[in-house]
Amino acid sequence: MPRMTKDNLKYCLDSNRCLDCYAELKDTKALPESQQRGKWKVPCCRKHFNEYKRKMSERNHRKYERRSQAKQRLGLCVYSGCHNRLIPREYIPPRLRKTACGLHGTFKPSRMNRIAMGKFVVDHCLTAEERKRVKLRNIIYEPSEGLAFVGLQYPTYYQTQGWSASELRRLYDVIYSK
Repeated sequence: MPRMTKDNLKYCLDSNRCLDCYAELKDTKALPESQQRGKWKVPCCRKHFNEYKRKMSERNHRKYERRSQAKQRLGLCVYSGCHNRLIPREYIPPRLRKTACGLHGTFKPSRMNRIAMGKFVVDHCLTAEERKRVKLRNIIYEPSEGLAFVGLQYPTYYQTQGWSASELRRLYDVIYSK
């Protein structure tokens, strides 16, 4: 795609001509729809419209990197389609640190009933004062490591607690089997 100048763009908009064809010294009438290049709407012919659309829709590692860096700055998971918050890196062992929320990649969602396990953690593992203000966010664990991470949201901060998954499961079974 040729470099776009303000004068060329103005001429093509006024005369309804394709900007790319004009740069190639051809005279082609533009379509009613146009390309979106940055903040500009650029007139184009059918050939250049299809070419631009194909180029924008193909996968590209640079597009992924830009999107993932922007999501990381916001503290969101970089996994495609996921909008969960990241677990603070200092709470995860160094070999497991990923730029994900913990539900993708090396982490697997808990195989236990997550709602019941969350209620168990809030009811039996927190103090009465903590219990009043807390909102459970997620429970994740690494099966090979045997660690369970419990994400808790308080009004002013987010806390991730690390537990032994087997001990948490044992306590759950003991209390709820009665």
